[in-house]
Amino acid sequence: MTLSDDLSAALAIHKAGRLADADALYRRILASAPGHPEALRLRGVIACQEGRFPDAITLLEAAVERDDRNAVYHSNLGVALRGVGRTEDALLAVRQAERLLPGDNDIRFNVACLLQDLGRSEEAIAAYEAVLKADPDHADALSNLGLLLVDAGRPELAVPLLQHALVKSPALLAARINLGLALHELERLEDAAACFRQAIAAEPTRADLYFNLANTLHADRRYEEAIACGERAIALKPDHAEAYHNIANAWREIGDTEVAVRRYREALRLQPDHVSARRNLLSTLLYRPDVPAPERFAEHLRFSARYPTPLRGQSTAADPERPLRVGYISSDFRQHPVARNLEPLFAHRPASGIFNAIYAEVRRPDEVTARFRGAADLWRPIAGLSDEAVIEQIRQDRIDILVHLAGRFDRNRPSIAAGRAAPIQFSFHDPATSGFPAVDYLIADRFLVPRPASERFAERVLRLPSFYTHAPIAGAPDPGPLPAGVAGPVTFVSFNHPAKINPRVLRVWGEILGSIPDSRLLLRHRHRFSSPTLQERVLAGLADAGVGRDRILFQAGDSARDDQLSLYCQTDIALDPWPFTGSTTTFEALWMGVPVVTLADGTMVGRWSGSMLHALGLDELVARSEGEYAAIARRLAGDRARLATLRRSLRPLVAGSPLCNGSLRARQIERLYRAAWRRWCAAAPTSRNGDS
Repeated sequence: MTLSDDLSAALAIHKAGRLADADALYRRILASAPGHPEALRLRGVIACQEGRFPDAITLLEAAVERDDRNAVYHSNLGVALRGVGRTEDALLAVRQAERLLPGDNDIRFNVACLLQDLGRSEEAIAAYEAVLKADPDHADALSNLGLLLVDAGRPELAVPLLQHALVKSPALLAARINLGLALHELERLEDAAACFRQAIAAEPTRADLYFNLANTLHADRRYEEAIACGERAIALKPDHAEAYHNIANAWREIGDTEVAVRRYREALRLQPDHVSARRNLLSTLLYRPDVPAPERFAEHLRFSARYPTPLRGQSTAADPERPLRVGYISSDFRQHPVARNLEPLFAHRPASGIFNAIYAEVRRPDEVTARFRGAADLWRPIAGLSDEAVIEQIRQDRIDILVHLAGRFDRNRPSIAAGRAAPIQFSFHDPATSGFPAVDYLIADRFLVPRPASERFAERVLRLPSFYTHAPIAGAPDPGPLPAGVAGPVTFVSFNHPAKINPRVLRVWGEILGSIPDSRLLLRHRHRFSSPTLQERVLAGLADAGVGRDRILFQAGDSARDDQLSLYCQTDIALDPWPFTGSTTTFEALWMGVPVVTLADGTMVGRWSGSMLHALGLDELVARSEGEYAAIARRLAGDRARLATLRRSLRPLVAGSPLCNGSLRARQIERLYRAAWRRWCAAAPTSRNGDS
């Protein structure tokens, strides 16, 4: 046989999948013809197929050295380099193949894959589109392009591509998974779950498939099922930090913060740099009455210590009286409580020349987003950008003061604060310290953080006369008469997140209900109280006081805000939880004529409702102990005349108070910014731990 015949025979065996036999034949060819480039290449291909990428690189580099004009050799080398994570080198190799053989669709596809690996998404999208122009039925290209479009926030474009991929290649699991991800983003949750279940049926031992299904079930409010799927993912992959994190989120949604904290800590044990798990742990600790304030503060410092302390920010012109450039960064420029608190400030901007920029981490814009965009002097969408890119953009925009809004919650990124993109940084609408030395100031009021403050802050605390701001609620239903009347049963209410309703709160609520015959408690927070686990936890917490299921009214649903407000017309007294008190729920209850009983402890997070009541002159509703809390609730329930008076007077009282005076608050905030700016210009001391 000739050398050509030997090579053809070896290649046939190779194509039949008999890799060891083919490799032996290629070795025999190389023994008789040392350096034969095709035999070297094919041995390299076998090494790639077997996952021996370093061996493959050695063989393919030798082939290229002997014939550097062969495009396939460069392309195969790119595959091997990709296998060891040398993605940039792999792209160079495949680009060389593309130059040698322009128009080859396989090579073009490899280029697209490498661009995707490198995070060069727009280039990768264009490359996949070129592949599909040449071959509209290329299933892998359809699948990969679909995933890129999902990541780019364009899932509606991804779905038809992924469906077409599955028509052409029904067994292509990646396409089915990517379709599930796209449907999830479009909130077609049942369809998304079906995709993931089909994928699990095909490969039942893949942890990532259970993880994806768990995420979809969570989004569909099926928390118990989401937890079970997450636990299955962990059973298959015990080091799956993200699964632990998502299980913790689900437990928190249905109010079990004890289990949530354990799961967050498991995620952080496996992945100490998991920013979301660390941030969610910090926020969840605020719900726990058994966590001492010093421990919470230390946890915040541990989070911030993971980031280097930046140098003091620089400004283009340290003129204490020039117009200021103020940036606000948040994921909450949408239908959200923080947006409601901020809108009055934007609506009543002083005519003093402050330039307002917004850095919006908003994935699904709505009509509130549009209002903020119209009110801002500069609008920067930052969803999908890295922390470094956002920091650099803020610096380029020459922002003097950067305001981090509710940094620990939602999709906010307190880690951006570590970069000190602006000379001065504020924390605003966050109920505890950020822990970051680079955040200079925290805005509170004299009730939220009294003097002397028992709680510690990494920031310097600046105190307003009162803090909370909300526009009057247009179109809210009239409170109507007191439901309890003169001698009817009293209905208590709490519309707070179930994570705030801990065992101590339930014990005191049980005592209150147990001491007031026929009284009832209405609980609602969107859809969460439909959870059987949550309902049983609440009922068990009230059972010691003899409060039965028939006296607890669980409401669930995502109805419009006006519908929830109308439920207040059926209630008499709002019971505020602790140590994480209400905010929006407290304002809405007061607007609807329902007095709120609160317990103000020694932390900022525990004084939010008390701050509002203090601003209204209603300190009679603010307790300093659990016993006083119960006594206030009983006293109110027994004083129907007082309840009826509050029913009539609360809305006008709130409307005429500082809580609804956006113009006043905007001027006060501007004065804080100006004072901080003047202090910076005067090169004030660098300490951030004092009070002002």
